[in-house]
Amino acid sequence: MMTPEQLCPRLAELNGVKDRDRWRTLAVEIGLVEVAKSATNLQELHERLASPALLAALIGDALAAADPDQALNGLERFCDGQPQELLHPILHVALRRQQLVIILGASPFLTNILCRDEEFSRRLFLDGQIDCVKSEAEMLGELRDCIADTVDFVTLQRGLRRYKCQEILRIAGRDLCGLDDLARTTYALSALAGVTLQRSCDICGRLLQTEYGAPLLDSLTGDEPVEAEFTVLGMGKFGGR
Repeated sequence: MMTPEQLCPRLAELNGVKDRDRWRTLAVEIGLVEVAKSATNLQELHERLASPALLAALIGDALAAADPDQALNGLERFCDGQPQELLHPILHVALRRQQLVIILGASPFLTNILCRDEEFSRRLFLDGQIDCVKSEAEMLGELRDCIADTVDFVTLQRGLRRYKCQEILRIAGRDLCGLDDLARTTYALSALAGVTLQRSCDICGRLLQTEYGAPLLDSLTGDEPVEAEFTVLGMGKFGGR
């Protein structure tokens, strides 16, 4: 396996080179498996980053990932879609760069989230969300801040989807990067399910009462009817804590 120090001069020699055979040869020497695709990823990254030293470091990080070819493919996608002011502080801080490549090399699902919206990457790496451990109460407080009591059902759905993406990135990223053990990870997943259901019940309950009125139960004693409440029974992953 070539080290970043060995790779750097090789990459410098390829400045401006369009010959795909030379990039394929390098991909083979590096030890990549999906040679044709990874050669294209290497060439695109080389042109975009314009820094043999940085690309050499990224290749070294990718080779340590679960799937090096997938890591390079995800990295090329990520670099192609993010603004320079976001890319630079992530790629030039070794810890953040390594965390990014670990995630990209482990999960196409998480890669899609990161590439979909720059705000997810900004919050995870620049705002330091990947370093945060959150309680269920803290997560519920965040949801209440970002989804107001007065939203409609479509806005509720959109907000829940966005919060889930944000938190799945944090939880899975911490797991993949060795920052949390199994107990913390399963707690966080159960807490995420709990707070999203709680916020859904709060808002849907209001929407239903606005449309149909309060749900009332007949009193067995003949007194005034009592207001019924939602009950959610959680099984499987929801109760996995």
